[in-house]
Amino acid sequence: MPTSEFRITMRGVLTGMLLCDLARQLNKSGRSFLVTQGRHSSQLRGRDLIQVFALGMDLLTNLGENPWFSRRLTPFILSIEQESNQESFNIGFTCGVFYQNGKEFNNSQEVKK
Repeated sequence: MPTSEFRITMRGVLTGMLLCDLARQLNKSGRSFLVTQGRHSSQLRGRDLIQVFALGMDLLTNLGENPWFSRRLTPFILSIEQESNQESFNIGFTCGVFYQNGKEFNNSQEVKK
């Protein structure tokens, strides 16, 4: 994989993980928030992806939560708009969306045994 594509793929992974964490924070606060908002993860590109982040951050603000999903992440989120239209970003994003925290994953496996 060329270095430029690797960088874009990793930004996609990070974006997917951030969106999952945002959804977890909202769901923990009692709000129902789906990471993909009913779309396939490959369809979240460009302005649509930015709008999902904006919706989630607005919901947190309305709940009075002050998580690390503050407006300080806005420059990063806005910077991915063009990159998110590339296939390498989308591959990374899909991986990031389905990332499981190792501890949570191990606990869920133990319960199934």
